[in-house]
Amino acid sequence: MKTTAAAALLREQVCTNEECRRYAWSLPIATAVVGMETPEHIRQNARLARDAATMTEQEREALLARIRPQASLSLEWYKR
Repeated sequence: MKTTAAAALLREQVCTNEECRRYAWSLPIATAVVGMETPEHIRQNARLARDAATMTEQEREALLARIRPQASLSLEWYKR
């Protein structure tokens, strides 16, 4: 699972890095691809993983409702 749609969700300011991570970590996934380009990103992701609370169903639905208008295959160019 690519947690930020290759950073497209962040670039478009649809949601935050933390929301993306919490959403992914609240699902029954085996692997999450989490980009870490700098030591600061590693520290931030480690903090998020350590402190993350599982999203409630209401939080997940609210996030999906906010993202849904932005969803398109252009976020996933490899599916064309």
